[in-house]
Amino acid sequence: TETLAAAFPRGNPENPVSTTALEEKFRTLVVPRYGDDFAERAVAAVRELETWSDMREASGQWMVRR
Repeated sequence: TETLAAAFPRGNPENPVSTTALEEKFRTLVVPRYGDDFAERAVAAVRELETWSDMREASGQWMVRR
């Protein structure tokens, strides 16, 4: 049996995780609880985050309404 170990775990600056992989993991964790629509709105909000002048704009995109 061989065991392989990474010198730096995924997500470390020396071993970065891709945006696509991070979004896929987010969807895997979020969709079962909140649904596809919420997950896609949250991903879109994060992608646009730097374009907003006020965080209130961002929170309106992804807050869960009950």
